[in-house]
Amino acid sequence: MGEALLSGMIAGGLPATDLAIVETLPSRREELAGAHPGVAVLEGPAPCAAAVLAVKPAIAAAAARAVADVGVERVLSVAGGVTTRALEEAGAGRLRVVRAMPNTPALIGAGAAAICAGASPTRGTWPGPRRSSVPSASSCGCRSRRWTP
Repeated sequence: MGEALLSGMIAGGLPATDLAIVETLPSRREELAGAHPGVAVLEGPAPCAAAVLAVKPAIAAAAARAVADVGVERVLSVAGGVTTRALEEAGAGRLRVVRAMPNTPALIGAGAAAICAGASPTRGTWPGPRRSSVPSASSCGCRSRRWTP
């Protein structure tokens, strides 16, 4: 899902040079660098304002802790089954977390996503999609529609 989201961000107009991927496996880093010219492919997290966690659920807490340790303040998680509370706790209160669950058609740019804010993101502390350092769901291959019960 992570690479599909990356491709969607680039296709949605985000410059590849503004994006970075963290991949711990050297062979996979090589593949990603070849497939996505201009994207920084790193061994570990780098300081930035925001990050997308597109990791396996088993390592989501460690990933949240790692990005918090380098100063990331906002996280959009697509890790299935991992609660916003678990990620906030892993970041020791240093992360504002939003969870999005894109569906399988997002892999081909035709999906939808459910989005849920954790305890910290509130109006004014989590910028809207146009001002945010975290890409909106629509820029990741999902269609946006606001629904109010």
